[in-house]
Order: sequence, then structure tokens, then C-alpha cells
Amino acid sequence: MNHKPGAGEKLLLIHADDIGICHAANQAAFGTMEFGLVKSGSIMMPCPWVNEVAAYFRRNPAADFGLHLTVNSEWQTLRWGPVASRDKVNSLLDREGCFWRSPADTRSHAKSNEIEIELTAQIEKALLLGFEPTHMDFHMGTLFLNPEWVEITWRLSDRYRIPLTMVRWSSAFSKREVESRGVPPEYMKPLLESYDARGISNIDDFISVVNGVNLQERRESYFQILRNLKPGISKLVIHPGLENDEMKHMMEGAADGLPKRAADYRVFTDTRTRELITSLDIRLVGWRDILPTARQ
Repeated sequence: MNHKPGAGEKLLLIHADDIGICHAANQAAFGTMEFGLVKSGSIMMPCPWVNEVAAYFRRNPAADFGLHLTVNSEWQTLRWGPVASRDKVNSLLDREGCFWRSPADTRSHAKSNEIEIELTAQIEKALLLGFEPTHMDFHMGTLFLNPEWVEITWRLSDRYRIPLTMVRWSSAFSKREVESRGVPPEYMKPLLESYDARGISNIDDFISVVNGVNLQERRESYFQILRNLKPGISKLVIHPGLENDEMKHMMEGAADGLPKRAADYRVFTDTRTRELITSLDIRLVGWRDILPTARQ
């Protein structure tokens, strides 16, 4: 089904990011999806717990999983490198043989041809493991930092028939998601508008910057987002995680990471969240509902 919102209709895709990164993140993502509020998630193919996701998909073939195209390894202790052979993508790697930690470092060092080699390897690995990806998006937004890299992902999207998710430009999106990350809006605005002009854009708003650290703060922020949701198709990105030792040690160096992820899991497995969404007449959708070429 390719559902387009009617006048005043609010379609919301709640999306779990960073699946495959560790067992605690996987179990939290599966839990939110099974609860029914989270309708999709994206998998980081270079990460160590991808095989667990593949096993889950074999048991749950209707699960809406996409690919979180990854060229950064940002954490202090848990790190990962390329799917492609290291000698073919050396510009993507730091001294530890892992992806650069920051998007800025990737932008400074990575060669476009090696970006294409690595992204192709990630897609091929996903298909080899039996995934039927419904979409592709970008870990940390890094691939947006070079127009050549965005074009590479578009070519791969066309080649493999996996839709690339792309948001339409708006001033609200710019202030919340672009300027807050230090990316010049004068760079992103024409880039996104060019893709919209080509008919590639498929969501009206993208929300990933959420205030608060603990459960109460995160719940209040998410509920405010839901109350302020605009008509059209919106994507709300969450990062669910279980509050345990594995997640705690993975998040070393990011003191607020664990409570944020634990809060995301609890908010989106809470009947109060479901009740609010229902009361606001928000329709929850997945990628198969809104993208005509998403794999069924």
C-alpha cells in the first residue's frame, strides 16, 4: 500500500535506530516493535549483533527493517569497522582500523569511491543474511555531508530497489535537526530541495532531537512532540535500549546515553503513549505503508 495523507491527516512512523549494535539494543527494539508503537527499525550492518537481528527476522518476516548505512564508529569502547575488505576502504578508517568516530573526520578523510565500496558491501551482506530491507537511511547523518555521497546512496537505492528515505526541507526541521548539529542550513537547504524537486523526498518531517535525559523528561518531550505533530508524514527516531550492564559499558564516555535509551524503551512500551496517540487521531505507519517500492 502507498498511503498518502489526506487533508489534515497525521501519519507517524516511529522508528528504532541502531539495531544490531548490541544485544540490549536489539531486545529493546524488538520489544517496542512487538508492543506495536514502533513500526520500523534500521540495522547497522557492520555491528557485532547483526546475526541476532537476522535470526529474529527469520522468525518474524513481516518485520519492517531497513539499513542504517554506517561509516562512523563513535563509541569509546565498543567499536566496529567495515564490512568491505579493509585494504579497499582505508580512507574510511582511523588508526585503530575502525570507522572514524566523528562525521567531520569522515568528511575530511573518506574517498567517495571507497564510500561506495563499503555501502555496497553493507547492502550485499544484508541480502546474504536474508533481510528484505524496506528502506535505507544514514547513521549520524554523515552521508549528507558530501553531495557525492548522497548521489552514491541514490544510485544504490535504484540498483537494489531499496527506497532511500529523504525529508522535505522546512524551517522547523532546519532549526531542530540541522542547525543544532552545526551543519550550515545554506548547505542542506538546496541539497534537500533538489531531491524534493526530483520527486525523491518521501517524508514531511524528521524528528530525532529530543530533550531530556531521565524517563520523566523524555516522556514529557515525546508527548509534546506528539501533541505538536503537523499534518503529513513524520518520522520520529528513537534509540531504545535495556538498562543493564551491557548497555552501560557500551555507553562509556556518554554519561546520559544509558538513561536516554532506557527511557526511550519505557516510553514506547507504555500504554499511556498508545492512549495519547489514539486520542490525537495520529495514524501509525511503517515504510511499506508509505513507500510504493518498499519490499513487501
